[in-house]
Amino acid sequence: MDKAICQQANLITMDTTPFDPKVFIGPGWSIVDDDERANALREIDFSKIIFETTLLEGEKYVKGEDRLRRLKSILHRIRLGAVSFKNIWGNRHLIPDVFREKINGNIRFLFFDGSILQDSTGRRHSLCMWADGSGWHWTLLPLAHKFTASSPSVTYQV
Repeated sequence: MDKAICQQANLITMDTTPFDPKVFIGPGWSIVDDDERANALREIDFSKIIFETTLLEGEKYVKGEDRLRRLKSILHRIRLGAVSFKNIWGNRHLIPDVFREKINGNIRFLFFDGSILQDSTGRRHSLCMWADGSGWHWTLLPLAHKFTASSPSVTYQV
């Protein structure tokens, strides 16, 4: 059975304005894959979020494209993407403390694999956010990267 990572029912009412990577990131960026179910959400209830690594028994890491394929096969989960990222980023004060918890002593990097962004060279990336002692940060990480237990995808129970 799936287990949500947060028992708090903090809600974010979604601003459903489309995410424009050219405005948020810069010229040359585009969205090339989007989980439309995430874009249809009108609110995010933190008690329905599940952090999914897709790691199989004995795996220490999974490459991004393999992880994306595995995530797409979990039909009862919505892959939160750029619109969800934008709304959570804009409401960082509502993010539950569990999002900041370390995994095996490592910072938890949260990936929003519901939207895959492409740079001007054709490389595919995921949006990522994390918290450390100085606050919340975000970046983009290429799907060629190796993803570990401390770099889960943010998914949502249907």
